[in-house]
Amino acid sequence: MEELLDLMVELRASDLHLTSRFTPMMRIDGDMTALADYGEVTPQRLQEMVDSILPPRNREEFAVVKDTDFAYELPSSRFRVN
Repeated sequence: MEELLDLMVELRASDLHLTSRFTPMMRIDGDMTALADYGEVTPQRLQEMVDSILPPRNREEFAVVKDTDFAYELPSSRFRVN
C-alpha cells in the first residue's frame, strides 16, 4: 500500500482508486490513468492492502456500516481514505 501512496506523491496524483479484480487507477492532472504495470488486484490482496493502513476503530466501523473515513500519514504526505 505504501508503495502505491509513494507513487501517488511522485506522480502528483490527487486520487488513488482501488477495486478488486481491476488494475489500480490514479487521477493525474484530472485524468484517470491505469497503473498497467501493477496488474489486477485480487479481493484478498485488496483486503490485505487496506488492512495494512486501517486503524482498529475504522475496521470496526466498516464492519457495521460498510463505510469509513480516516487519514493515513507517511513522512512525505497525508492521505484521506474512504
